[in-house]
Amino acid sequence: MQIKAVVLYSHDGRSRSVDLHLGALNLITGRKGTGKSALIRIIEYCLGSTEDNIPEGVIRESVSWYGLLLSFPDGEMFVARAEPKPGVRSSSQIFVDIGETLDIPDVSLLEQNSNSEALVKLLSERLGIANVETQRDARSSQMQYKITIAHSLFFTFQRQDEIAKPTLLFHRQDEPFVDSHIRDVLPYFLGAMGEDRLTFMQRLRLERNALRQLERELELLQPTITEDPRAEALLHEAMSVGLAPKDRGDKKALDLLRELDVDAEPILDIEGLEEELERRRDQRERLLAEQRSVRRRVETLKALNREEVGYDGELDSQRARLRSIDLIRTNGDPHCPVCDQLLLEHLPTVAAIAGSIKRLTTQLDRVAASRPRIEETVAALEEQALELRERLRSNQATINIVEWRTARMRAYRDEFAASAVVRGRIQYYFESVKQIDTRAESLSEAIQAGCATVKELESQLSLENVEEQMDSMLRYIEDDMTAWSKQLDLEYTTHVRLDPKRLTVVADTRNGPLPLYRMGSGSNWVGYHIVAYAALHHWFEQNKRPVPRFIVFDQPTQVFYPEDSDDPTAYRNDDDRKRVENLFRFFANLPSYLNHNVQIIVTDHALLHFPEFEAALRENWHVSGALIPEDWPKRAAPSA
Repeated sequence: MQIKAVVLYSHDGRSRSVDLHLGALNLITGRKGTGKSALIRIIEYCLGSTEDNIPEGVIRESVSWYGLLLSFPDGEMFVARAEPKPGVRSSSQIFVDIGETLDIPDVSLLEQNSNSEALVKLLSERLGIANVETQRDARSSQMQYKITIAHSLFFTFQRQDEIAKPTLLFHRQDEPFVDSHIRDVLPYFLGAMGEDRLTFMQRLRLERNALRQLERELELLQPTITEDPRAEALLHEAMSVGLAPKDRGDKKALDLLRELDVDAEPILDIEGLEEELERRRDQRERLLAEQRSVRRRVETLKALNREEVGYDGELDSQRARLRSIDLIRTNGDPHCPVCDQLLLEHLPTVAAIAGSIKRLTTQLDRVAASRPRIEETVAALEEQALELRERLRSNQATINIVEWRTARMRAYRDEFAASAVVRGRIQYYFESVKQIDTRAESLSEAIQAGCATVKELESQLSLENVEEQMDSMLRYIEDDMTAWSKQLDLEYTTHVRLDPKRLTVVADTRNGPLPLYRMGSGSNWVGYHIVAYAALHHWFEQNKRPVPRFIVFDQPTQVFYPEDSDDPTAYRNDDDRKRVENLFRFFANLPSYLNHNVQIIVTDHALLHFPEFEAALRENWHVSGALIPEDWPKRAAPSA
């Protein structure tokens, strides 16, 4: 990709074109303030820059659209991008046209048909940049990004504030994260790794970072598991409610807590015992009732026996008295009980007395016959009463045992309830410990898997040593840098090379490596920037790497002129004049060194008079003219 023209459109529909030659040197010179240095920012803006860094002033006030006519091996592309509105840092209004051969379109045709993201994707594809995306850790402050044309521009532009700066080498190197991006993508653009190789490297970096994070997290968890002060506090609480023994020996608090059976629920059948106690008490009441009944019967029988004995004695005494006087004969003829004469007729009284005596005798016989049965019954009842006393004694013993067991279980239940809060805390604590244990186990497994992944990636990467590839390629680049350093008559001309880690130029001397920032003289700083970019593009061109085939150098002679001079011939001294001439002769020869496949664009203050310079001169704004024509109108001020 090279640039055929830089196009500007005014607010009234006019256009201004800076035409450039392909594969050749293109010089744009002029006095200060004519817009030379703005060209590099216009080109970058049209190639999809996220911000419009074109300086405020005449250019931004006079231009409505910026455009580039680009040349590719298979055709042309015209890209135009609108000037942002006041107060806005960029514009998404982009017009793209693609064809075999294109003319610069009229401003009336410029309508948005793309945006910056789509433009960058399109240009990257046309350059042949692989669809490779860097991967960043979620905890990193850097975001994921795809390698695009924007990264190739690190090796294409040298702004005025970069080309003479000894502390940086590449475009935008001093911006946040750009240096790491350059280190990431330089091996890809050199060809030291394939697209898959870059992916492997990014994955390896991420896997190593992730592995370190996992190891640090596991390391932080270990004291939490083994030396947790919460375990000590819970152990003291468990001791206070009797869950844990007072004597802990030399065991750790966590180990003792693990031994406690805080999850076990006690089997307390208090209701069963209470029901048993109730049954025993009911049984006792029945036994006592039965005992009272037996006692009453015994007493009744004994009283009856006593009464019968008294009645029998009385009857027997009466009968004895009657018999002793023999007043009444109970056999033979009736006689008078007083005179003992034979009675001729029966007297009723005598008969009644005889009948009574007979009845008394019969009753006495009956009483005498029933007394043994009563005594037997009393004996049986007394034996039953004795058995009841034994049953009552056994019943009471059972009741005492059941009451004791019930009391013990109630006390244990109360103790268990009192320790419930502590057991709950211990259970909750072990839930958290379990989570920590689970996390630690998960971390260990992840670390093991991460180590295996890192080892596998390292094994795959070791099949093709990138450092060796880079070293080999940089040696070829070193050859060009060293040769061209001699042509520019720089101070150090042996073993001049790129340092891909520190992103600088290094000259290997007898006293050791000498980086650019330790070299003196502005001419050296400018010269080494130029030979570094030229040598890189020689490599890019030879190896068909996906980098634009142009280099833009802005103000390379600034170190040879007084800062306040606008005269292109007012060199600091004659030596500076010679160096400027030598520099532009090198620029004139550079396209041929690069097989006329790389376009060199130089915007500068110098105005020399030798054929190669004049042949390459595209714009001369020393006497008159500038990037913006004087008669272009300014944009209207925003309404209040």
